Amino acid sequence: MARFAYGTLEQRVESDLYSDAQIIKLSLREAYASDPLTSVAEWREQITHLGSASQRLIRVIDDQGAVVVDTVPVGLDDRDLILAEITLDGSGLLQVAIERDEINGMLSSLITGSILIGFAVAVVALGIAFAFNKVITDPLRELLAMVKHLQEREFGRLVLVRSNDEIGQLGRAFNELSETLEDLFFTISDREGKLQAILSSIDAGVVAVNLQRKVMLANKAAAELFRTDPEKNHRQESV
Repeated sequence: MARFAYGTLEQRVESDLYSDAQIIKLSLREAYASDPLTSVAEWREQITHLGSASQRLIRVIDDQGAVVVDTVPVGLDDRDLILAEITLDGSGLLQVAIERDEINGMLSSLITGSILIGFAVAVVALGIAFAFNKVITDPLRELLAMVKHLQEREFGRLVLVRSNDEIGQLGRAFNELSETLEDLFFTISDREGKLQAILSSIDAGVVAVNLQRKVMLANKAAAELFRTDPEKNHRQESV
C-alpha cells in the first residue's frame, strides 16, 4: 500500500515538474525576447531566482553537454532527484527537479493526515453510535420501569413519547393500556364495593360458591353463621 502511494505521488510530482519546466522555459523565452543581449551571469541569476521562487532545483545544459546553470546542491546526483526534462528553444536542455526526500516527507504527511482523519471519523462514528443507542435504550428502560409499576397494580402511569417511530408507537400503546387497566380496575373496585354494600344490608346469610364449590363471597350474616370473617374470605378468593 505504501509503495503504491509512493508511486502515485511520484507520478504526480513528475507531472507538476514538467508543468513547472514549461513555465520556466516560457519565462526565459520572454526574458530573451525583451533583452537578447543578456549576459550569461544575468541568465544564471535569473534562473536561480526562478528556482528559488518556484522551490525547484534547476539545471540548464547547453548543446555541447556542458552544465551552464545548476542549482542542485553539491553531493546530490540524479538518483537523489525526481526530475522533468524538456528541450530549450534552439538547443540545450532544461531540467527541473526536487529531492526524493521531499517525496518521503509528503508521503509521511499524507499517512499522518490519513491516520488523523481515520481517527476523527472513528470518534464521530462512536459518538453517533452512542447517541443512537441512548435514543433507543432510554425509552425502553423507562417503559420497563412502567411495566414493573403495572405489576404492582399502580395503574395509570404514562411514559413520555418523544418520537413517531416504532418506539414512540410502543410508548403510545403502553399509555393506552395503562389507562384502560386503570379504568377497568376502578370499575371492578366500584362494583365490588356496591356488591359488598348490598350483601351487608341483607339480614339472611348469603354465600356464593363457584363450580368447584369454593366460597367466592359471603355476607356478614353468613360469616356469623359459620363463625368466619367475610372480608378475609373475600380477600383470599380474590387473590
